[in-house]
Amino acid sequence: GSARGNLRSMTEVVRDTMLSAQEAEEARRNGDNYDLYTGILPVDKYLVGGLFKGDVFVVAGQPGSRKSVLAHMAAHYAARVCGMGVLVFSTEMPGEQIAARALAAHAGVSSRMIQRGLMTGEQWASVMDTMPAVECNHLLVEDMVMNSGFLRDRVDEAAGRLDQMGHP
Repeated sequence: GSARGNLRSMTEVVRDTMLSAQEAEEARRNGDNYDLYTGILPVDKYLVGGLFKGDVFVVAGQPGSRKSVLAHMAAHYAARVCGMGVLVFSTEMPGEQIAARALAAHAGVSSRMIQRGLMTGEQWASVMDTMPAVECNHLLVEDMVMNSGFLRDRVDEAAGRLDQMGHP
């Protein structure tokens, strides 16, 4: 929105949109990249070059449809490969389960086995070897139940943390 708030005429919105498009085109010509790729080619293609600064997406689907996997793959790619600060809100699973799933995907070991510590020596070694590929200080995970006020406060706190670490 503008400094006046969010209430604007459609004329203002259209003009602001075109100004933003011109700024994006100029930045692209100067070598600045406004695109944030997810690392998932069909998603990046559908979004015409990945995510754009300020985009917020809700991934919805039936239980077991792998929506969490999709969201976390994109978040991890944005943080690790693109070097962006990323905040993931998980309303369905704790951070430890998210981490176990990520480790499992890289190590080829069941996340349930990881969470329960029921691994062979070889599996332990494989999981330990994959830790550096999964760890990322500027990918923040919030796994508490939240309401809109809580969400706003957590976004502000996370943005401040990422800014202090020098991540956009």
